[in-house]
Amino acid sequence: MAENKEQPIPKAEAKPVAKKEKKVAREKVLPEEIFDAAGAVVGRLSAMVVKKLLQGKRIVILNADKAVMSGDPKGVVDRYRAKRGMQNKSNPEHSPKWPRRPDFLYKKIVSGMVPRKPSGRAAFKNLRIHIGVPSEYAGKPVQQYALKSNFIKSITLGEICERLGWKHEVN
Repeated sequence: MAENKEQPIPKAEAKPVAKKEKKVAREKVLPEEIFDAAGAVVGRLSAMVVKKLLQGKRIVILNADKAVMSGDPKGVVDRYRAKRGMQNKSNPEHSPKWPRRPDFLYKKIVSGMVPRKPSGRAAFKNLRIHIGVPSEYAGKPVQQYALKSNFIKSITLGEICERLGWKHEVN
């Protein structure tokens, strides 16, 4: 009887595996609109800004500390002081955070108007808010928001934040 010797199976030569090339996402150059918030009513300007953000535009807001909230100044400050004082009793670290700086406060107000879904989060990333006018926007054309405040009782975001403890002088 002939012995059946098993012959070793030749190893297949390793072929170089073609790596899938990752598609690099190019940043889209979004049209940028610059708004001056000085004297504009916060809620009205914010609603228009959210609409433009959802249309895919990049928005820059200047002079956020000079934006106006209508109403009795004492009542407005008390409302925001109460929001800053809210705490979750079981775990205070999980409490909502309300900022003292006017630019962060304005951003928090706008974030409450943006839809809570991926398109809203992506749009919100295109918002920039500044206190005053940075040097990079000094010579650029700025849109004044037409609806200015003609209210007898009103207070600026800068004054609200000063009363909440913001340590910066409003010009």
